[in-house]
Amino acid sequence: FKSFCEDFSQTTILSLSENYRSAQNLLSAASQVIAKQTTLPVLELIAKIYAQGRLTIYEAPTDKAEAEYVVHQIEKMVGGTSLFSQDSGRVTTHEDGERSFGDIAVLYRLHSQRLALEEAFERSGIPYHICGPKSEEGIDAVCPVRGEEFSMDAEKVLLMTLHAAKGLEFPVVFIVGCEQDILPLNLEGMVSDMEEERRLFYVGMTRAKERLYLIRANRRQLYRKFYEHQPSPFLSDIEESLKTYERTLLYPQKEKPESTQLTMFDSI
Repeated sequence: FKSFCEDFSQTTILSLSENYRSAQNLLSAASQVIAKQTTLPVLELIAKIYAQGRLTIYEAPTDKAEAEYVVHQIEKMVGGTSLFSQDSGRVTTHEDGERSFGDIAVLYRLHSQRLALEEAFERSGIPYHICGPKSEEGIDAVCPVRGEEFSMDAEKVLLMTLHAAKGLEFPVVFIVGCEQDILPLNLEGMVSDMEEERRLFYVGMTRAKERLYLIRANRRQLYRKFYEHQPSPFLSDIEESLKTYERTLLYPQKEKPESTQLTMFDSI
């Protein structure tokens, strides 16, 4: 766009700033991230719908714990997928059952991040669909979801790369791997442009309509190696007033009702 305007000096620019997808606080957070880039002018988006948005930050000890957290949150949203979910106390809030699986997407930067997610989804019984090739080599590629795939997988959680999510929208979005060297990508043999990584993260954030989870792991296994990463610098670009930190236990114990049976002491 920049070079086009330079080549054609009479160009008129029309800015489309009205957003009919996301809640305003999610748009504000995304705008703060993209505002740090310097290549292109920043357009502040204004929400034209009323929606109660929520941005949640969560830090897991490992990539496996990260995946379990995602599964746990999804189980709460849909009301539980098994008797175990109810008996173990994984489903306890008043919000249980307000979502369907098709409302939810889990986004990641690298295909390799998907392995821990798949294992957690298989254990939980949550139906899911992987968008894109299943090869574990290399970084993510652009693989758009077609309308037929949506109709077939309307009641499944979608797992896809950030690139594949372009042009899509979901009531609930999880972005996993919000860590230095993953977002922005800077692993061995995989170094990418900081500005492009920032725009990619912005794309992921603006896929969310009402709920956005930005999650990271302290320790992660990638390509048969273990890494310990600091939080993504993109997280610090978001003002604290827009963030909600999740620090609760993964599996809170379900309170047992008091027994109504009389004991020998009740009759004394």
